[in-house]
Amino acid sequence: MQNSHYKIGIPIYNQRYRQSLEANEDPLSVLFAKKIYKINVRPKLVYYIELDYYEHTVFIKFYPKIMESEPDKFKKVGMGLKIAEVRKLLYTCCVLVYEEIQLSPQKVFSFVAQIYDRDNLLKRKKSIRFSVYKKMVTTYFNDQDYIHFNLEAYNFYCITRIENTTKFLPILQELTDAVSQDNHLLNEFVTIAQLQEWAQQH
Repeated sequence: MQNSHYKIGIPIYNQRYRQSLEANEDPLSVLFAKKIYKINVRPKLVYYIELDYYEHTVFIKFYPKIMESEPDKFKKVGMGLKIAEVRKLLYTCCVLVYEEIQLSPQKVFSFVAQIYDRDNLLKRKKSIRFSVYKKMVTTYFNDQDYIHFNLEAYNFYCITRIENTTKFLPILQELTDAVSQDNHLLNEFVTIAQLQEWAQQH
């Protein structure tokens, strides 16, 4: 599959907040650093790709610039994007992650596929965005150099360098524990159909 990415410049925001955790701090509640890249999809349509750095994990998200002040900005879909533009935007995320992995090879990178209202309306157990992410990331990052893990129920697709094998599973457990213990995060990342299935199992 032939893919191209949008032009990537230096981040428009690049700030480090912390170097380490204090005693008893939650690794996923303390933001260590943030980078934001401006992507010109079209002359009048700009998206931001955001990378949030925590102790072990980096979350990758994107949203339209016009929605940057809205609390649900990561859930926005459409904006008139063509299918080719969506793929190109996702491919741009992959390119950025590849570059960031060279700088932070010990990190786990998690593509965040937040749910849309339509996911719940159609009673999906995983978000449609997750399915698209999974296809793109598995195409870009091979199995020889990277570990892939899809936390499908939580709509996270995670990768890390193969040399991080022994550290990978504890970090994933840390991630799922953090989400499962926070009602706000559950509603952000887990569909109603999935929550109902879990409820029926208990």
